Amino acid sequence: MTKKITDTLAHLRAKIENVRVTDEVANDPVALKALAELEGRISAVEMTSAQLDQSPSWEKYEVARQSLHELYVAAGQIIEVGATAATRRGGYKGAATTNINRAMSSDTRRSIKADFDRLRASGMAKEIAYMKLARHYKLSDRTIRRAIKP
Repeated sequence: MTKKITDTLAHLRAKIENVRVTDEVANDPVALKALAELEGRISAVEMTSAQLDQSPSWEKYEVARQSLHELYVAAGQIIEVGATAATRRGGYKGAATTNINRAMSSDTRRSIKADFDRLRASGMAKEIAYMKLARHYKLSDRTIRRAIKP
């Protein structure tokens, strides 16, 4: 059984290397950090597998199997990191940042922030300011909040 685990780990390492060599990921520190974290998980599973070889037991086997399952989930993340780094300007950032970037330009974001600051300076409550700006810019309250936050 440990042969199967070892083969799977080698396969996952190859996937990480394939993603890492793409230009988009190689120049993106966030994507490289995510890949390094996944390599750390692979190393942990290798150590568990080595312990299983030395003294096999059902408990250790179950731990190794669970770790392997987590790595398969992580493999999906490897693919996501590679795909999103290639499609997003500035590299891999996560869904919330991408959605706000798609919703509006940086000029619009600055304009919303300036309008919000003016409304707050005049004594208007935050919630009412969010609603007014959402109506004015034809965006959701949530998008307005995200535009103001960063």
